[in-house]
Amino acid sequence: MRGTEELLAHLIARPEWVHACLRQITDRCFHYYNLLYDLMRDEVGGSIFWLWAPGGLAAGAIPTGNLR
Repeated sequence: MRGTEELLAHLIARPEWVHACLRQITDRCFHYYNLLYDLMRDEVGGSIFWLWAPGGLAAGAIPTGNLR
């Protein structure tokens, strides 16, 4: 974990590293979301994590079907 100043310094000095870390975090988030979705979806395939939607949700709460 980094503080705001450290993150901003790394964005200037090592932007590729910061973006690689963000990609890894995002990939893991969607991986675990899909695991939970498979366990908790309702009988019609809806997702009730923050709001009901047909299928899974992508970043920004846009219904997309499963995120796989």
